[in-house]
Amino acid sequence: LQQSAPDAHAHLLRIFGDIHHELELYGRSLQLHEKSVASARAFHGKDAYETVMAEMQFAGVLREMQRADEGWPLVEHALAVLSKIAPRSPGYAQALSLESAFLGSKQPQRAVRAGEAAVRLMEELGLQDYRATSARYVYAHALILANDTERAVPELRRAAFEFEQLFGADYIDVAWINTMLAEGLRQLGRLDEARAALQHAIEIFEKHPEKRATGLAQARSALSKLLQGMGDWRGSREQVDLAIRDRLQSSEKAMPTIDQLRSLRSMLWVEQGSLQEGITEFLELQRAAP
Repeated sequence: LQQSAPDAHAHLLRIFGDIHHELELYGRSLQLHEKSVASARAFHGKDAYETVMAEMQFAGVLREMQRADEGWPLVEHALAVLSKIAPRSPGYAQALSLESAFLGSKQPQRAVRAGEAAVRLMEELGLQDYRATSARYVYAHALILANDTERAVPELRRAAFEFEQLFGADYIDVAWINTMLAEGLRQLGRLDEARAALQHAIEIFEKHPEKRATGLAQARSALSKLLQGMGDWRGSREQVDLAIRDRLQSSEKAMPTIDQLRSLRSMLWVEQGSLQEGITEFLELQRAAP
């Protein structure tokens, strides 16, 4: 195909890159997307719609691999090109959503503006697919980072509902959204709702064994802190112990780490008056720390 149909060659490379990304084979996905970008540039030119679409997919994988600084120039290029040649297209809406995702922690107000523009454009275009719901999720995350929790909570609820409608109640992103939703609800003092959201997230994560190291541990540690704040010390200890159990079953490098969870458990012991147990574990962690 590279010889006979180079446009199809570039497109297929992008599809295979997406498949590997979905399977969390990020290294191979990165290679395929890089080849897709090179192929698209060679056939379509650097400022073509097809080329910048390939660049955005490549940028997304770079961000997943903690290489956002390398991906950001690709997003900037896509924004510049699409704002001129296709400002009312799904592609431009996707570029705005990527802008929001990349800048959420660095420039939260700009991320909010970009995320809102992406959601509104997709609504105007009548999009009701993964891209549109993901854009709403990204927008809500930007609102959380900008400390606009009141606006973030309804957007997170709507994103969860839309994902359920598209892919079913046990879709993995619904669990991630509920974990984030719980933090927003906690900040608003709606603790019972926050607990329900985390319990729902845990129920979904438990149906996805491949996420035990990350999703379950994050949700359980968040629930542990929440229960601590609600005065349920027994429940708090139980959740952090379960989170440690889940992390011990995986060698994946993700947060929260086992040491972070053990630190949380140590603080719980100290705050409950079990000083000897807490101090003993703190000292063990200190000796093991680099």
